Formats: sequence, C-alpha cells, structure tokens
Amino acid sequence: MSLPSPHGLLRRESLICAQCGACRDVCPSFRSLGWESSSPRGRMSVLKTLTTHRESVGSPTAEQVETLCQCTLCGACGQACAAAIDTREVWLEARAALARKAKAPTGFVHIAEAVRQTKNVAGVDNETRLDWAEDSDEEMILACGNVEPGEIKAEVDVLYLVGCVASFYPRAAEVALALTEVMQAAGVRFAVLGGQEWCCGFPLEASGYPDDARSFREHNTEKILASGATRLLTACPTCFHTYARQCGEQLHEAGVEVVHSSQFLLELIAAGKVALKENPVVATYHDPCDLGRNSGVYDEPREILRHIPSLSFIELPSSREAAMCCGGGGDLQSVDPRLVDSIADARVREVVAVGADVVVSACQQCEQVMEAAIRRRGFPARVIDICELVRDSMI
Repeated sequence: MSLPSPHGLLRRESLICAQCGACRDVCPSFRSLGWESSSPRGRMSVLKTLTTHRESVGSPTAEQVETLCQCTLCGACGQACAAAIDTREVWLEARAALARKAKAPTGFVHIAEAVRQTKNVAGVDNETRLDWAEDSDEEMILACGNVEPGEIKAEVDVLYLVGCVASFYPRAAEVALALTEVMQAAGVRFAVLGGQEWCCGFPLEASGYPDDARSFREHNTEKILASGATRLLTACPTCFHTYARQCGEQLHEAGVEVVHSSQFLLELIAAGKVALKENPVVATYHDPCDLGRNSGVYDEPREILRHIPSLSFIELPSSREAAMCCGGGGDLQSVDPRLVDSIADARVREVVAVGADVVVSACQQCEQVMEAAIRRRGFPARVIDICELVRDSMI
C-alpha cells in the first residue's frame, strides 16, 4: 500500500464513499477550481487508489499530494455526505499518512518546523507574546498577567488564551486589545499566559503531525489547570474547537469551562455589565467554519448584533450551517495561496451583494483573509471582529 492507514480508516472510508457528488457543490476548493480532482469525491478516489490497488505506484505522485491537500478542512463536505463519512477526520489522517512517508507538501513541513521551534505559527520569539499589549496602559498589562514566566499575579476567574494570530500579527492584535478592554470595563478578573502560552497545536495537526499537536495541547492544558481559572476564554475559533473538543473532558473534570469570545461577550451584555450605544451601520456576519459548522456556535454572535441599537443586520445568502468558507483554514495558504484568494473573493462578493457596510466575524484568520480580498478587489466594505464591534459600541 502506498499510504499507511491506522485502523484502516482511509481504506474503509474511501470504499464507503458512493461517489454520489453531494459534496461537490459545498466544497470551496471545487467551486473555485472546477476540477473533479479538487472535489471531495475526487480526493476519496485518490485515497481509494492509494490504499486498495496493490499495483499502484510505491508512493503518491505530486498530483495526488496536491489533490489531497487542496482543502480548507471546513467540514462542509462531511455535513453534506449521504454516507455520513467524517471527511474532516479522513483528510487529517491522509495528511498524517503523507507526513509519515515524508511526502507532506513543503509548506506544511515549514509550518510544522516553525511551530516546533518557536511554539507559534509566526516563527518568532515566543516570549514576545505580550507585545500586543505594549501600547496599553499599565493597569491593563498588569491585568493581563505574568511579568515572570508562568506567574499569574492575582486570583483570576478567566484565563484568556490569546492565540498565535492575535499575539503576533498587528491587525489581529486589535482583537486582543478590544477583548481585554471590554473585560476591563466589565470588571472581569482575567489573565493571560504570555510566553508560557504555546500554539494550540492545530496547525501541526493540519500539516500532518498529530503527535506534535498533542504535546502542544498537553503543555497548554497543564498551564490552564495551574492558573486556577474556572473558565478558558478564546477569541480564536480553532483554539476554541481544539480545547473544547480534544481537551474538553479533562478541563470539564477539573471544573474549567471553555468559552468563545462571542459567547462570553453576550453573557456580559445580557448581565448588564456592558452597555451599548447606537452604531448605525449595515452589518452582516460571516460564520467561521471552526466556530459554526464544526462547533455549533451560531446564535451568540447574531444576538450581539441585535443588541446594538440602530445597527441593521443582513444575513448572507450562505450562512450558518451552509456558510461559505473564507479560504483561510486547513493551512491551505501555505501550499496554494492563489486558491485561498479565489475562495475569499467568492465570499466577499456575497458581502458586497447584500449591501453591507461591515462584515463582522469572530475569527482573526477569517478577518485577515477577507480584508485582503476586499482590498484586492476595491470593494466598499470593511471587516471587523465581534470583539472590536462590541468595544466600539460600548457607552
């Protein structure tokens, strides 16, 4: 066999696939490329060849590797699958199989090397994780936590896992600043881990290195439990999905609840701890794949929009479970940036078509990808995070 498949997952699922094509129309890669090989059933066909045909080549070809990795891991194909195949699990295992045979794309290898060495996807000194708070006043920096590595200065209720994108990329750092400003205004006792926070591990898993990803999750989980916080807060849907899904039982048993920023902000608003003023914009909402389709969080962000006086909310044609992916997931940007651009262009065209001034999301990666597409196309709209919208709408 060309690709090893623990427990026969790849072989079994590729044989179960009925090649019905229900997955094609919901696949962002297929919609952009139009090639049958770029569809989920095309990838299943490749896996079937590699795992069942003894006469097949000794290892996957470059074209087969490209086919298997032209995917954002958005989960839409699994939702549409008539045979109930967990396609996201299959694509992750296929990438792991490629990595075990040293056939992972160069982009995936580089991401994994950077994360292993620096503990973050930016590939920079991890001790600079608090640089996003540099321009904040001293009170906020102290509230955010550790001067000495691993030291949390005071008893806290909430541990804010900032995530790599918001920690190291200037545009996304605005999300971290906005969320901490709202928490300060609401009197929330919170802290961050600073340089003791590592990547959540999903970029490693998406690149084909699940064992490395597990070690990163274990490190962060140890730090989370040591903090004494009863809630783990993240504004990154991938971090949220990772810790709620893969570490959720362990954290729950320790009395730690995993919450996303949209859920947490709605709680603060509903409790009267955050008062909102008029914000007369026409806004729409983009569902991040890891928050919506893969984690089931749809209502809270929309409820926040409805709480803002004078804001006009317009739903996108494809939304909630059927939301189009922005293109920024699955480490796809490292192997096919042009495909990411094409997928993002299709999504922002929907935004413009409904006449929205603002597209709100709850994912820093989605915001960066869509903002780039809007600028590239010269579209008359702007992208903001739900945290920024709440901060800007506070009385």
